[in-house]
Amino acid sequence: HFPEWSTPNYKNFGYADHCDQMLIGAYAAPGDVYGDKEWTMEGFCKLAKEKIGDSCPIVCGGPDVGNWDSKNQYSQEEENQAIVNSVKACYDACDGYFLFDMIHLKVADQWKYVKEGIDKALEK
Repeated sequence: HFPEWSTPNYKNFGYADHCDQMLIGAYAAPGDVYGDKEWTMEGFCKLAKEKIGDSCPIVCGGPDVGNWDSKNQYSQEEENQAIVNSVKACYDACDGYFLFDMIHLKVADQWKYVKEGIDKALEK
């Protein structure tokens, strides 16, 4: 399955098999952590892993923390909890998790939520 905008030959020009790792931008809103479709963090990761398969040995996904609530629809508490939840959701859906953009985590002092999420993902 390929998007409507892709040409019939689009599938012939992949590059995943040339990469050691692939980072997937799971850039959904804080309220869209879970799911199996696009525009959820977990869904982006699942779909990427499904499409890339074994062509690339490591596929990791993560949210765009700090730019994910451009309309200011979520409270700070909801954003913090989304960080916690996103770690396990993305980690379980593919081969790992990455954080983007770390400066936002530093400025908002949100590292403790990342740690909480990592601990939950690793079942500590």
